[in-house]
Amino acid sequence: MNTTVQLINLVAETITCNGDFAILSYDEKIKFLQELPNGHLIVFTPETPSNKIIMMCPGGGLSHINVGHEGYDAATWFNERGFTFAILKYRFPNEIADGPLQDTAKALSLIERNYPERPLKGIMGASVGGYLAAYTATVNKVDFQILMYPVLSMRDEYTHIPTREKLFGKELTEEEKSNKSMEMQVNDNTPPTFLVAAANDPIVPPQSSCLYGEKLLVQHKSLSLHIYPEGGHSFGFNAFAFKKSWLDELNTWLSLWP
Repeated sequence: MNTTVQLINLVAETITCNGDFAILSYDEKIKFLQELPNGHLIVFTPETPSNKIIMMCPGGGLSHINVGHEGYDAATWFNERGFTFAILKYRFPNEIADGPLQDTAKALSLIERNYPERPLKGIMGASVGGYLAAYTATVNKVDFQILMYPVLSMRDEYTHIPTREKLFGKELTEEEKSNKSMEMQVNDNTPPTFLVAAANDPIVPPQSSCLYGEKLLVQHKSLSLHIYPEGGHSFGFNAFAFKKSWLDELNTWLSLWP
């Protein structure tokens, strides 16, 4: 597949094309993406693009960004279906205060500005990237969101505490934990949601996804929720027992936006 690769610097707002990416081996592509500094958006446009673009916020626990199984592998899958796909390498809180949320909002605005021919916009997030995606979809206009084993609640029993502490510090009150939980922020702007997780996730309690899903249903929001018995955390687009199942479900759900 002939794919155009563009690099957008979020700070300088410059766009450069990378014509050499296609000739790299798979391992070389992943190495290139890993070494690209945070604060970049990498946009993969298929040869015959549809009118849809998705921005992906990978996970990585705010210590690294999973550009492989939650980034490039996803881009390949979506490109094969005509989607333009953008991987966000957001900056971490130790690089700039509010870096992850700030970069997610900035990246979405740059997509709107530079890809007006893609009127259907989706946002996607894995693990902590799921929080970034869900928050951004609540305060900005997107057409749909895809959340994979996301960190959504900030309450002790439902969150990944190290991630919460990196995002918001260690001194949150119980009220602040509740207010920052995404299940408490569902509103009229929250878009149709596809949510996937595994029951045996040892990192992020899947109950967090269920709580968020319940709030969506209470507010009559469109939801497709899938909790598989196995998969653990961070399965992404890796091979595992339910890979075909969840991707078939996702493919069917995406057909709602022809």
